[in-house]
Amino acid sequence: MIILTGASSGIGKKIIKPLSDLDNIIGIYYKNKPRIKSLSKNCKFYELDLTNSEETSNFINSKVKKEKKLIIINLASIKKDSLLLNQDINDIKKSFELNFFAPLRLSKLVLPIMIRRNWGRFIFFSSTDGEKGDIGTASYTSSKLAVSGISKIISMEYGGFNITSNLIKLGIFNAGMYKKLSKLKQKELINLIPSKKLGNFQNIFSTIKLFIESDSINGAEVNIDGGMRR
Repeated sequence: MIILTGASSGIGKKIIKPLSDLDNIIGIYYKNKPRIKSLSKNCKFYELDLTNSEETSNFINSKVKKEKKLIIINLASIKKDSLLLNQDINDIKKSFELNFFAPLRLSKLVLPIMIRRNWGRFIFFSSTDGEKGDIGTASYTSSKLAVSGISKIISMEYGGFNITSNLIKLGIFNAGMYKKLSKLKQKELINLIPSKKLGNFQNIFSTIKLFIESDSINGAEVNIDGGMRR
């Protein structure tokens, strides 16, 4: 079974359909249920507040615990642009709660199941631009760097149980925050890509599929950003 968090995000809605062709999939969303036409019967949606420990634990115990193979794709995240001096510490905590502690909590809950089954896949997401850091991205950048760290630790600690953990770092896609930017800012970002092209969602799916099928790709970080430069 595939568990996809952030199923209602722009990227989540683009990749959930091909993912449902690989295995049964539960798309996790919060408040806004995705509307996707011609979706496979293998796909179900589940509303869940990933920052709530009790809700997340109940979800695992009721929907996931008996599955033989688990694939966790951590796409859910939040980004708030603000200078560090102007950021309230509680806002920073909120970013970490969803971007880091939510996938960490989910990982800890499913790891015992994966260990018993001697199989598991973790796929985390970040962004090349976000990890490099930029003005106003303190909470996002630091939380995503923490995600990179936990992915590496999982790969080292549990690789012996045929459990792999890998990270995908995205560039610019026609989804999410990019679509909300001004035309001028969009053009500036596209000019950072040698090909001057936005990312192809099929490449995200292909990389996820590769991570799922491979038992030797572990602890990797793959950039899908067209060689984006700063």
